[in-house]
Amino acid sequence: MEKQKVKPRLLVVDDSIHDCESYERALRHRYQLTFSHTGAEALEKFEACQPALILLDYQLPDMTGLDFLQTYSRRLPTPAPSIVLTGEGSQSLAVEMMKSGAQDYIVKDASGNFLKVLPGKVEDVLRNHRRQLETLEARELHDVILDMAGEGIVGLDERGKILFANSAAQTLMNVTDMSWLGRSFREFLEVRFYDSILNFTRLQSAADPHRVPVLEGNFKDASRKIFPVEYRVTPFYSTMVKKMGVVIVMQDISQRKQAEKALLHMSTHDALTQLFNRDFFIQTVETTIAQSERTRRPFTVMFLDIDNFKNINDSFGHDIGDQMLKAIAKRLMACTRHGDVIARFGGDEFVILMNDLGDKDSVRGVAMKIIGS
Repeated sequence: MEKQKVKPRLLVVDDSIHDCESYERALRHRYQLTFSHTGAEALEKFEACQPALILLDYQLPDMTGLDFLQTYSRRLPTPAPSIVLTGEGSQSLAVEMMKSGAQDYIVKDASGNFLKVLPGKVEDVLRNHRRQLETLEARELHDVILDMAGEGIVGLDERGKILFANSAAQTLMNVTDMSWLGRSFREFLEVRFYDSILNFTRLQSAADPHRVPVLEGNFKDASRKIFPVEYRVTPFYSTMVKKMGVVIVMQDISQRKQAEKALLHMSTHDALTQLFNRDFFIQTVETTIAQSERTRRPFTVMFLDIDNFKNINDSFGHDIGDQMLKAIAKRLMACTRHGDVIARFGGDEFVILMNDLGDKDSVRGVAMKIIGS
């Protein structure tokens, strides 16, 4: 009789009973689920259930998801992968949690559409985690690392000349032949980052095979294209030739940086008009007030709304209303200065923060310009 395949177990950390029931319906066909409603409870259950993956809500009753990840990573040498579950508008928090070890995140929308993509997201993270484990095991074989690793691996001598580069590193350098051999790595890594990698005294004092610092820098390929990389530098000493050098393991993080930039934009801007959002505007005004109290620098806050906007939505539909809001946003930008802060405050409400503008005639002039547009 064929042995039944055991479903992977997931540890769900969320204090919402309703959300937990939704996860159960979405995932029970593929996975076994263990639920915890607090961070402390999840830490206690982890060793007993040994989950393949953790679904982690950011806001827990006893700690934040970020606190959980930090505590969790300290307790366990090889923690299970995790997916952050966050509400709309909290994408910047998700980015911070991914920096602290989470593998991915999902925004919980009010309509529940995120439940449709949740099973696939879990499967992708588990698949990627398995690949990472396989890569770690493969790194014990030196030749396999050089020939097959997905990360770029470069060896430098004590003068910074390239001794070897695996295929991934050659792809990053945009070279297809042996022309890289013997070239200075200074040609590829920007100088302000390069100067530290051959500091053997510092590298040796900080050397720890279990905790190699992860650094970021700008990389230049052979065509002079510049892009961000994440890299680790480890010193080595060759007993055969009595020389020192370093091994650099690196990867292109352009997509990650673009995603972080996009998430930051989403957290500070209104999705419809692409103006700043309410939260960002309030923070900016608070900062401006504090600065003005110290420097006596004048500023003006202008509040605008659209008369009878509800009638437009009711008569012509929300699509036309949205087009109107976007058109008004463009007009506001055209009528104000480059440094002014314009935000959609809500529905049909807009606000403008204008620094160094305090006299009534100038403010009235701006208002009349907006009305006239």
